[in-house]
Amino acid sequence: MLAYDDFTPSNISKKPSPYWRRNGAEAADLLTAAAHDYERCSSAAPFDRAVYGDLRKAGGEKYAQICALAYRQCLAANKLVADANGSRFCSK
Repeated sequence: MLAYDDFTPSNISKKPSPYWRRNGAEAADLLTAAAHDYERCSSAAPFDRAVYGDLRKAGGEKYAQICALAYRQCLAANKLVADANGSRFCSK
């Protein structure tokens, strides 16, 4: 399992923290939570198959592949951050 820890240097006090750190979590905690939630999160496979099937019907196999890639790129391009109170989040 791999993780990218985008930490805030101590000399930059205004930079918001990643949302997953809002309760003081460390990278090891993130990996532990991911391992614990793997089964629950992998249950999205039926949804993925249904969406992919709809895309294939709408435009063919190549269209479905491009849309699936674009969806993943859009999700990966976002970062959720917590405010100073750790209670709200916004996309960065």
